Amino acid sequence: MKKLVFLFAILISAVSCRDLGGAADNAGIQKDSLAKVAGVDKDENGCFSSAGYRWSVLKKTCIRPFEDGIRLNPPTEIKAGDPVISAFAVLEEDGNKAELFLPNYKSSVIMERKSEGSPYVKDEWQLLTDKGFTLKKGDSIMYAGAMVNEEVITGSDNPED
Repeated sequence: MKKLVFLFAILISAVSCRDLGGAADNAGIQKDSLAKVAGVDKDENGCFSSAGYRWSVLKKTCIRPFEDGIRLNPPTEIKAGDPVISAFAVLEEDGNKAELFLPNYKSSVIMERKSEGSPYVKDEWQLLTDKGFTLKKGDSIMYAGAMVNEEVITGSDNPED
């Protein structure tokens, strides 16, 4: 009798798990979305886009613009709890190029400047670096930001230390 119950349990398990992909289709879930786990998908350059990596033309490697770039936020007032959609700028070290990572743009925008102190430009975009960073499209300010130097603070919470 115990063998019969055991075989019945195995049969039920095998039948209920035989087609998880079909169950996903019936639930209205795309099979591709089941496979999209952070760090599993790669773009055409080998960057894990689901983990926030994008190909940088300037650095010639995959980067996370929110870690390696300068955050540029919309110049509108931000209320607590509102989502902020930022752009990011990566500047060429000792050079005259900047790379923009803009929301809703699949690839980055490479900008150039004529000399130090002049704005980076590309078509209708201008990145001004005077007193912080201002990104303009035509005459409109689209994003603004500042270079932030984050430092690691070490120590204890004890005020006597």
